Amino acid sequence: MRIIKFLFFAVLFLVLLIAFLPKENIYYVLEEKLSGYGVNLDEENVKESFAGLDLEGVNVLFGSSNIAYIKTAAAFFGILYNKVELTSTAPSGNMRSFIPLMDKVSAWYTPFYPTKVFLRGEGGIGSISGSYNLYDKKIYLELQPSADFSRRYPMLNANFKKIDGRLVYELSF
Repeated sequence: MRIIKFLFFAVLFLVLLIAFLPKENIYYVLEEKLSGYGVNLDEENVKESFAGLDLEGVNVLFGSSNIAYIKTAAAFFGILYNKVELTSTAPSGNMRSFIPLMDKVSAWYTPFYPTKVFLRGEGGIGSISGSYNLYDKKIYLELQPSADFSRRYPMLNANFKKIDGRLVYELSF
């Protein structure tokens, strides 16, 4: 009976911690850390929810150049699952040949796989899935291209290797 009571209070503590965590402050700390790498985020609206954070109208700037516009960004913070989801990401200007228009991009982390962040996206290039290994600092992506992928994005197509009929991208940094 004592173990059940302890587990109940431990879970209750974690749920309350997530609920009352200052998520907006965490976002501003992240924004400050990114500015150290030259990446600036300019958002129109920031809203906190019970277990997450919602952003609207995010302009992504690298130095003084506008890189992309993200219509909405939502973050969910949980005990066993954390997720960031971006919708309607549009590259700016000359970045369109490098970065495709994406309808939905999501990244999630779970403690069951402590060294990986999983990635998934859908858009003008087709659907893409993969992972980022936190330990090896390696990104692995598999692309299921759209019909006009190689014609619309020749520079991006050159970065993918064809392995067993799949388009694969790997990068260590």
